[in-house]
Formats: sequence, structure tokens, C-alpha cells
Amino acid sequence: MNTLIEVGVLRARSASDESVGIGEYMQEGFPADALGPSAELSDLVARARPYVLASGACAALLLADAALLAGGLPV
Repeated sequence: MNTLIEVGVLRARSASDESVGIGEYMQEGFPADALGPSAELSDLVARARPYVLASGACAALLLADAALLAGGLPV
């Protein structure tokens, strides 16, 4: 789940600076000055949204799996 979030943030950061790779991103993170004046919030959200939704779906599946393992299958 965390990897999906990190990939989404990397994609959002690469919207303003396409030369940022995974290694540079892992060293720097997402500094506040990384956003250039051309970066629009709607573009950043559009790039990161699928990854955040996929992470939420993984979390829901994990909770359902934990509930089934804790209580067994309902009869």
C-alpha cells in the first residue's frame, strides 16, 4: 500500500520536473519548492488519484481478510 502511495507522489512530482527519477525522489522526497509555477493542482491530483484509490482498495481487502481470519466464515 505504501508503495502505491509513493509511486503516485513520484508521478505527481514528475509532472513539474520530468527529469526526477526514483533514486532522486527517494533521496529528496517531495520538497515544497519542487513544484514549479506551471504545476496545477488539478494535474497533480489527476496523476496521483489512481494510486491513492488502489491503496485504499488494498486496505479494504486487508481488513476484510483480517475479519475472515479472526472470525472464520459466517455460517
